[in-house]
Amino acid sequence: MFERIIVTLDGSSSSEAALPAAEGLARRLGSSVMLLHVVEARPPKAVHGERHLSSASEAEAYLAPLVARLELCGIRARAHVHDSDSAGEVTGSRGVVASVAAHEAEFGNDLAVMAAHGKRGLSDALSGSLPLKVAASGGASVLLVPRPALAEHRRASARAVEGACEDPSTTAFEPRRLIVPLDGRIEHEAALPAALALAKAFGLPLRLVAVVPRSGSDAGGAGMAFARMSPALSGASLEYAAGASETYLAGIAARLAPGGLKADWKVLRGRPAKAIVSAAEEGDLLVLSTHRRLGLDASLDGCVAFGVAQAWKGAMLVVPIPKEG
Repeated sequence: MFERIIVTLDGSSSSEAALPAAEGLARRLGSSVMLLHVVEARPPKAVHGERHLSSASEAEAYLAPLVARLELCGIRARAHVHDSDSAGEVTGSRGVVASVAAHEAEFGNDLAVMAAHGKRGLSDALSGSLPLKVAASGGASVLLVPRPALAEHRRASARAVEGACEDPSTTAFEPRRLIVPLDGRIEHEAALPAALALAKAFGLPLRLVAVVPRSGSDAGGAGMAFARMSPALSGASLEYAAGASETYLAGIAARLAPGGLKADWKVLRGRPAKAIVSAAEEGDLLVLSTHRRLGLDASLDGCVAFGVAQAWKGAMLVVPIPKEG
C-alpha cells in the first residue's frame, strides 16, 4: 500500500512541512516519491509570506535539490512541474486539486501528502478543506500534516540546501497513535487497510472509536425529527446502538490481535465530529474514510470527515470510499 507518493509543493517553507512525512513513509514502505509543483496561470507575487514561483524553469530549479536529497537518502524520487502554458490554465486551489487528480491518474500515485497552511474561514467551510477536495476528485488517499514552527522550517530548509540525510531510524513525522473512527458500516472500513499498513510500518498502536449521539439532536437531520416524535424511543434506541457499537469494535480489535497489532477501542457519546476531535490528543494521526461529499452537501448530510477536517489541527489521513459502479 502507498507505493507511489505525490507531494505538492508551492515553493514555500510551509508546503515543505509535507516532506518529512513523505520521506518517513517512503523509507518504511519502500515507496517512490514525486514532487509536484503546479505553475499557476496568474501566480501571486507571494505565497505564505514568501516569494511565489512564477515559471516552470524556476520551479524545476527549486525541486531539483529536493529530489537529489531524497535520492541521497536512498529514496526513489523525481520531480514534475505542471505548467499552465502546456496543460491548460491553472488558478487557485481548484486548479491545484484538478492537477493532483490528473497526476494520480497519469502516474498511478496512491497517496498525496500535503501540508496544512492553517487558513480557515467561510470559503473553507463552504468548499471543503483542500485534502478532502483532492480525495473527492481522485481515488488516492490524502495525508494532511500540520505546519511546524518557523524554527523547524529553517532547520529543514538548511538540511535541504546542504543535502544532508538524517538517520533513517528517525523522522520528523512521528505519530504516537492512530485513531480510526468507525460506525459499523462496511464501506467505512475502507480506512482500515491504510491504518493497518501505517501501524505496522511505524509500530504504532491503534484506537478504534465509534460515536453514538446522546440524543436525537446530536445525530442531526432525521435523528432530530425522530427525537421530537418519540423522545423515549429514541433514547432507548441510542442506548442499544451504544451496546452494539461496543460489540462491533471489540470484534474488529479481536480480528487484529493475531497479526500482532496493538489495538484498543472506545465508544464516544455526542456529536460525531466534535466527539472525535475532542478524544484525539496531540501527536495522534486520525485515519478517516469519506464518501467524497464536500461543502454544503457534506454539511447538510452530516459528513463526519468534513466536520473533523474543519476542526482538527493535527495530522489526518483521508481515505476515499470507492465509488459504486
